[in-house]
Amino acid sequence: MTTAAASRAAIRSSSASSSSARSSTFRRPIVERQRRRRQRRCGQQKSERCTPHALASDASTRVDEGGEHDDDKREGLVEPATEPADARDVLQWEQVLNQARALTFTSRGRVAMVSAPLASTIEDARALMARTTAALRCDFTATDFEGARDARLAVRGAMKGSVLSGYSLAELHSTCSAQTRLGNKLRDVGESAFGEFERALCATPGVLVGEIERCVSLPGGKVLDDASEALRAIRDEQRRAREELRTLLTETSREMARKGFAERAQVVTRLGRQCVPMKLGSAGELEGVVLDVSGTGSTVFKEPNTAVPLNNALATLAAREEAEEERILQEISAIVAENGEVLLAANDAMTELDVANARARHARWIDGAEPKITSAEGGISIRQMQHPLLLERYLSALPKGGTIGEEEGVVGWDEEEEMKDEEELEADVERNHVDRRDVADIVVPVDFNIDASVRIVAITGPNTGGKTASLKAIGIAALMVRAGLYLPCEEGCIMPFFLDVIADLGDSQSLELDGGLSTFGAHLKGLQRILDAANSETLVLLDEPGSGTDPAEGASLAVAVLNKLSRESRLTVATSHYEEVKDAALLSPVSEVAAVEFDLNTLRPTYRLMWGETGKSNALHIASGLGLSQAILEEARIALAKSDGSVASDEQGNSARENRAKLASALDRECEIQLERRRVTAETLEETVELYEEMTAKAAHLSLRRQMMKDDAESVAKAKIAEARELMLACDDKDELEEVAVSSLPKGWILDASGEAIPEETDGGAAKSWIPEIGSKVIVRQLGTAEADVIDTHPETNEITVRLGRISTRVPMSSGVSRVDSSKKSWKK
Repeated sequence: MTTAAASRAAIRSSSASSSSARSSTFRRPIVERQRRRRQRRCGQQKSERCTPHALASDASTRVDEGGEHDDDKREGLVEPATEPADARDVLQWEQVLNQARALTFTSRGRVAMVSAPLASTIEDARALMARTTAALRCDFTATDFEGARDARLAVRGAMKGSVLSGYSLAELHSTCSAQTRLGNKLRDVGESAFGEFERALCATPGVLVGEIERCVSLPGGKVLDDASEALRAIRDEQRRAREELRTLLTETSREMARKGFAERAQVVTRLGRQCVPMKLGSAGELEGVVLDVSGTGSTVFKEPNTAVPLNNALATLAAREEAEEERILQEISAIVAENGEVLLAANDAMTELDVANARARHARWIDGAEPKITSAEGGISIRQMQHPLLLERYLSALPKGGTIGEEEGVVGWDEEEEMKDEEELEADVERNHVDRRDVADIVVPVDFNIDASVRIVAITGPNTGGKTASLKAIGIAALMVRAGLYLPCEEGCIMPFFLDVIADLGDSQSLELDGGLSTFGAHLKGLQRILDAANSETLVLLDEPGSGTDPAEGASLAVAVLNKLSRESRLTVATSHYEEVKDAALLSPVSEVAAVEFDLNTLRPTYRLMWGETGKSNALHIASGLGLSQAILEEARIALAKSDGSVASDEQGNSARENRAKLASALDRECEIQLERRRVTAETLEETVELYEEMTAKAAHLSLRRQMMKDDAESVAKAKIAEARELMLACDDKDELEEVAVSSLPKGWILDASGEAIPEETDGGAAKSWIPEIGSKVIVRQLGTAEADVIDTHPETNEITVRLGRISTRVPMSSGVSRVDSSKKSWKK
């Protein structure tokens, strides 16, 4: 390897190592922190849940063992703690937040939408709801947030003494412009709920914005010549030296190419210095310094001695330029540091405004109503509520950009690493709006009318009837109130503020062989945790308490748990099939009952909630509708009849059971007959509707065809008439005129003796035509052109008797009889 080649390889290796080191320096901490977060989230055990007040955190900025800062937790960079007993998980609260998250405009807003803790006081909840209402009136758009960035990294770096890059300053300028624009809009609108945000956004320092505009190109971040007089002088001198050097090397390269010492006249840059490429064997023909050798070794890059002073001058000027740019960026960074707290407060206000606007857009998307938030001791009044997750598939599509992107972990003040661009702003969801009331037959709305004195609500009714869905709907409503979200219901709704929502829904059985819980064991553990956490501001949701064991013992356990919760929790809503629970709820002065409606005629639930009523399970009816064997159903009915009659004497019991079994069997047969009739009627109705629709479509098609044919016929007739008129005007005598008239007639039509157009008879003869009056004058073609007098008519044979002079004769009308018209004596034009 030649000395030049070795030098070139060493330089490339050093450059690559330096670049790799810089990349590792600024990226490794970010990657490590994200990796630790993912491991911690994946390794978290479901049994390790937070207490009701686990969201409170220390205000210090210490670093924990996982490498996360507490201020990151407060600012929404980590996931929030869950409610006791997995209420948020089982209620699918995160999916509801994802709906609102998809309606944010900024990347930081998307993170904050799902990570912000719920309101911990009724005053906070009312403030959030007031901001949502104010955002609805302001009606912010993507244009209002255009250019917004998360500027915290850059601002904090400047506050720590780091120098921001030109790109970071350009991004900061874009953010400050968005903040100022939003502040001015809030000032014009005058919303009192956004007074704090308005002051923070309008405090964005104009001097910083102006200084960045004067010194940095927007966008891009390149330091401008006019940033300082010294920088302009340096760059002017650079341009002169660069032009002089280019002229010198161009002339030299042309001379070397002309003499054959170089492949072509070319000027290139190697090691930051401009030089001339020479052939390997001719390098000695040019006095100078070898800077590099090509990969093939056939070309030597040589700097002529005459170019060395100019290259040195450019290197010196580049160093001076870099120092001057650094000084300018340092001055602007100092201004950023001086206004750091103001900029951070404005950035936070912009994020909160984006979140409030996302809640407002969500309210508009679901056609929601603003709930009146009362204390936990108040009652509930919600009409026609629909679950937001069930509505999602039927409403207009949410924007696609609602997912949280990668964290902005690149250091903002490093010139080697540029901050990532934000995702494009989402399109307005209003473009294809669908009213939730239009799908009320699919997502059936339910009512919640619970008096303030009620502590227990028992919802009964059949399986698949919507009990659990109603349970989840009231739980979601409680969480939406704490998050400042409107409810998908009618206006005038009232919802208490529940500090905690705890729930036990579904099966928590574990399949672990060591320490695993049975279904009933997991159920008991969940009930105990709920009993421990319940308080006067708690909403408890229970699905089938006491299930998973002996029915009698389970019913007793359910009644005992509900009695305990009626004293400990503010409100408990439970579903149950136990008659004991229904009876206890009916007898208790602090309890209310409701039932999901079931239509026995259709064997389907209506999903409506009937307050003040208790429902039957109707398990056998549902099983029949689902296709279970009739033999099994018959055996089950007999067994049910036997169990119902066990309290009677043996003889009376046997007779009663037999009668009930016969009655049940007869009712089943009658039910099957009626269901079959209903099925046949439904099929007939469906066929009739299809036939009616088909005939209606055909009638519309025929009507259209008739109109089209009529239009076509009228068009053709007009054209024919116009053509016939032109031909008639060109005729010189009567015979030509008659020929034109005959040729112009449509198929199947002829001229009668009087010259009138008449339909041609199917037997080929002339149709019955005009009969002249007696005494009138006619011309008979068979008798020549002389006029004859009509002396008699014979309509029955379509003949007439005429007299021509002294001769009288009987002629048929088909022999060419025409009336005498004095106005047509001349046939000339």
